[in-house]
Formats: sequence, C-alpha cells, structure tokens
Amino acid sequence: MIQLEMNSENGWTKFALGYQEAIRLILKEIKCSNHSKEPLLILPLFFLVGHGLELLIKALMKEFGYKIEHEHKIKDYFEQIEPNLRDVIGARIENLNHNITDKDIDNIKELINYISKYYPIQVRYPKEKSNLRQEYSYNTIILFDEDVFDGKVTEAYSTLNVIQFLHLNIKAQEEKN
Repeated sequence: MIQLEMNSENGWTKFALGYQEAIRLILKEIKCSNHSKEPLLILPLFFLVGHGLELLIKALMKEFGYKIEHEHKIKDYFEQIEPNLRDVIGARIENLNHNITDKDIDNIKELINYISKYYPIQVRYPKEKSNLRQEYSYNTIILFDEDVFDGKVTEAYSTLNVIQFLHLNIKAQEEKN
C-alpha cells in the first residue's frame, strides 16, 4: 500500500518532484527505445514537464504571497514571480552560498516559452476543442534532442528547488532578526 499525503504545506513541491521522476523515466525509455516509442511518449512528456514546472512555480508563488489561480497559465505565472526569483538569487544569505545566476533563470524562461507552445491544451486533448482558440496545428512535427531537453528540464527543476530552499532560509533569517 502507498500512502500519499495530499494536503501538506509542501504538497505542490512533492507533486512536482513526482512529475520530475516520471519525466526522468519517460526520457530514459525514449533514449533506450531506439525511437520506436518516442511518438507515443512526447505529448505525455510535455504535459508532465509543463505541469511539474507549473506546480513548482505555484509553490513559489504561494511562498512569495501571490494568489494562486486554478488555471494553467505557466508563462504568466513565471513572469509574475521572475523578479522575486532574481531577488532571491541576489540576496546575501548567512552561511549559504549558491551558484545560480540570472542566466539560469533565463534558461527556465526559455524552457517555459518552448513548453507553452504545447502545454496545457495541445498535450491534453486529441482534437481541437470548439471553445478554445488555438494557434496550434495537430499536424505540427515536434523535433527535439532528448539529451538537451533532459538537461534543460533537470536544470530548471534543480534551479527552482534551490531558489525555494534559499527563499525559505531568507524568511527564517528575517524572522530571526
């Protein structure tokens, strides 16, 4: 039996880490399958990446005091918290050093812009929904290098997790002073 804690303070992050593990497993399968399964796994992979990043971003939004909507506007949400992310990496934190730079945040933004072409609508529905306006053609060919993609996703998750850790330490340091 598996026990899943659904309602915890760090639930958003726990779910995102679960998505990250599923992403890792799908990428491993794609790399080992000689591309025979790749067409079946690309859209689920993009969904997992988009939703996992959305959960991490929403966890950070919550910590920064933003209202969290139950929509999937990952690009908009990232733009909202981007200044906060840059503030966190620029802050001096007692007894903590990190090597996250503005370029790392730019890389996350680039990944989110790429994923946002497909997430959430195009990777969730097999045909155009009449009530959703789409600029996406279902005949579009998606080409990507799984190793480069894997590196960018891993880097984005890692960076956001470290920023979350740093922010929690900043809050603790402020409360102490």
